[in-house]
Amino acid sequence: RVGWATPDSHSQSAPNLHTSPKIVDLCNALSQTAPTCLGFLEEDDVRFMLYPTALSESSRDMDTITLGALLQDPDQSFTRRQRYSLALTLASSYLQLGSTPWLNAPLHKDDIIMLRRASEPNFTFSDQTYICRNFSSCSPADASRALSTLALQWSKTVGEEAGPEFAEAVEWCLHSNASSGDGWRKDIVKHVIDPLEYCHQQYAQVRF
Repeated sequence: RVGWATPDSHSQSAPNLHTSPKIVDLCNALSQTAPTCLGFLEEDDVRFMLYPTALSESSRDMDTITLGALLQDPDQSFTRRQRYSLALTLASSYLQLGSTPWLNAPLHKDDIIMLRRASEPNFTFSDQTYICRNFSSCSPADASRALSTLALQWSKTVGEEAGPEFAEAVEWCLHSNASSGDGWRKDIVKHVIDPLEYCHQQYAQVRF
């Protein structure tokens, strides 16, 4: 984790701009370990210094687990509200990243990572979901195999368990072909994002 900050003259000395590197590749800079300043970004006459954020005690207690591992764990289960929230988060992420190198191949359950407390492995932060990807290509055959018979069979009963709006989103993801060009964004908003957002809002209004 990193943060944008102005050095506090009372707690630490300002970095030397002559020795602090100019950041050309932000991703590479974020992957480095530096005790103080990671470098600076420059825009017009302004320089932004990049500092690593100190880990809090709660952050040190954090561990990660994949969605695939969670689904295999008999002691873990999602409430319907959590499932709606997770589905909406993943669909929205696909909408934003689907045409970028960050998401250039089918998304699998082991690519989806959640935070949990190392001291409480059964407590998972399902609202803090991340996607872990490698920059590699995936053949159409791999994508086709990912659409398993089990998923197709499950889609036939999802309407009874989760409602017609959720079933519509699942059905479209499994069976429909998105439009070419920029039209796929409108398709996914209409057939996936909107129904999932409706489901999520219905449960968000419920008070237990």
